[in-house]
Amino acid sequence: MYVSEVSISGDVSNYDYTPVSISWSVEKRIVYIIAESDWKPHDGTALTCNKYKAVGILEADKEMFHITVTGSQTEIGTSANVIDYDKDAEVMKNYIVNTLDGSLIVTTRANDISYMEVEVEVEM
Repeated sequence: MYVSEVSISGDVSNYDYTPVSISWSVEKRIVYIIAESDWKPHDGTALTCNKYKAVGILEADKEMFHITVTGSQTEIGTSANVIDYDKDAEVMKNYIVNTLDGSLIVTTRANDISYMEVEVEVEM
């Protein structure tokens, strides 16, 4: 909470006034940093995605966040694509930061799927 007193200076003999105190507060801005997700068929190389969306960050402050996205998935499966930012930056006192990690998904290649023939006998 901030308080300021407003007063008039100079010759005020022709005026009837009362000094006024004004109180105000500055709310932290809520922002969202969302890591993007990606996928690819398995090819033996790592899948990475360093893209993200930042919602609510003032353009002048964006650089001070030092946002990075880290994640890697090489084998078939899923892993997190994780958002990180400079939590100690001076600008953080102005924000409430919410993050959402993305997903990195490596799938089976279509030609890696084998089919097994099964014979079924049915008695009638």
